[in-house]
Amino acid sequence: MLIRSTELAAATITEAVCNFFRCVIAPDGFDYRLDFAVREWARRDEAVHTRVALSDTARHQALARMFARFGYDADEADIRARVLYFQQIGYYALDLGETLEERLARVPGYLYCFTGVRPSRDEVDAFIAHARSVNRR
Repeated sequence: MLIRSTELAAATITEAVCNFFRCVIAPDGFDYRLDFAVREWARRDEAVHTRVALSDTARHQALARMFARFGYDADEADIRARVLYFQQIGYYALDLGETLEERLARVPGYLYCFTGVRPSRDEVDAFIAHARSVNRR
């Protein structure tokens, strides 16, 4: 699901990152609890560790391709993809417990930080409306 979200049509890089965020918050999208459990299992099982590493590589590469589609050179696309993906995985690993509203208040800043581009108000508003509609932490 995460990889497919990076391939969705988007007019701007900030809209593309919002597509990734939509997958992360969708009730039937990325299951961070399962991901965390598998990562814990991978610490004790080399075969599982290998599969997780392959998955992480595929996800990172998909995000890098997403950035490259919007004109980022290969090095910058790689770094931005890493920052976005590692932040998202780390967010759940830390179990920060922010409310939905706290997270949504940070969306414009996150989009700018991850892309270097200021998102349009319409993009932010559309994402926030979607996030509230799925009502998931």
